[in-house]
Amino acid sequence: MPFLQLMLRSLLIPLAIGALLTQAARAETLVFQAAGPTAESIQSTVEAYRAALGAPNGSNEGPLAEGRREINWDGIGASDVTTPPATPFDGFLDTRGARFTTRGTGLSQAPPAGGPEGGLARLFDNPSYGTIFAAFSPLRLFTPVGSHLTDAFFFIPGSNGEDPATVAGFGAVFTDVDRPDGSSRKFGGRGSTQLQYFDADGKVLFSGFVPSSPGDASQSFFGVVFDEAVIGSVRITSGNAEPGPDDGAKLDVVMMDDFIYGEPQPLPEAARGRGTPRSRPRRAIEDGPLGARLAPWPQERSSASFRAGVGWLACTSRRRSGTSRRTWREISRWRRWRGAAVSRRTTSIVGSGRASGSRRGATCGGSGSSGRPRCSSSRGAA
Repeated sequence: MPFLQLMLRSLLIPLAIGALLTQAARAETLVFQAAGPTAESIQSTVEAYRAALGAPNGSNEGPLAEGRREINWDGIGASDVTTPPATPFDGFLDTRGARFTTRGTGLSQAPPAGGPEGGLARLFDNPSYGTIFAAFSPLRLFTPVGSHLTDAFFFIPGSNGEDPATVAGFGAVFTDVDRPDGSSRKFGGRGSTQLQYFDADGKVLFSGFVPSSPGDASQSFFGVVFDEAVIGSVRITSGNAEPGPDDGAKLDVVMMDDFIYGEPQPLPEAARGRGTPRSRPRRAIEDGPLGARLAPWPQERSSASFRAGVGWLACTSRRRSGTSRRTWREISRWRRWRGAAVSRRTTSIVGSGRASGSRRGATCGGSGSSGRPRCSSSRGAA
């Protein structure tokens, strides 16, 4: 019995500390959000967000001590040209210090309709896109093709992507967000559009759903500001489905407009030695910190066995009474193969209450929306 009590204390203490730190971090985060039928509905919130970040720095070479950067996708003279999908999208890498990627075909700038290429309506072979979407700043919008996920990474402007950076805030305008932001049970109590903020090591700092507004061509804004430049990357989930020719009643396709973010700041020297945000956050998002730090299972073992072994090692080793002898034999074999040093490192990750499992299998640690660490079976975020 004393042994079980000791194990329980060793588990609860770091979790309690992690919860307190999470709450403290959130207390220092300013959230700006608004939604309405027209651009005027969100204009005052967007202006307040701009003021919180500082004066615009345009395309000036960095690093600069303060201020903000903006991308409105409209080009010189409010262009109506539809750009071919590309990933990474580096059109503003050198001038604004931002790179955008997607798992789909690429990212494109386009007006809702019109222009020499026909805009979104022709790009996705869906004439309704010409009326259900509206630009906050005319004329073009920004969208992934073949996906509804966009990842943003930051670099020192003028370095052409050579110097990774962090920012103090990031906000975005969206059009036609129909799904509610957690107020309805009909769609599972979740919004369709979300922003997830990660630090330079790919750990989650904050996430929030974008507010919705009924009707076509509505406007929404969501942005956060931290006390310091701690955001290394942002994942944008625009809607619950990728754009396409067939939009069902349960699908909420969303387009993006203006991106507003803090002046990119150089990474600390300690962070520079761990690689650039171009690779770190994506590994963390797709595989979790355990997957990024641990070498794979031997080739004669399937990847599913490796994920199950790591998942059991991370989650159920903390409650041994509920683990079968066979499972513990598998964990022991995995530990012997990897060696004691890796086992110690894995234990320290789990003990910190910050580790997340691989894409499939167990997911441990990490703070949910309530600030409580979680440990459950999951297929991972899309």
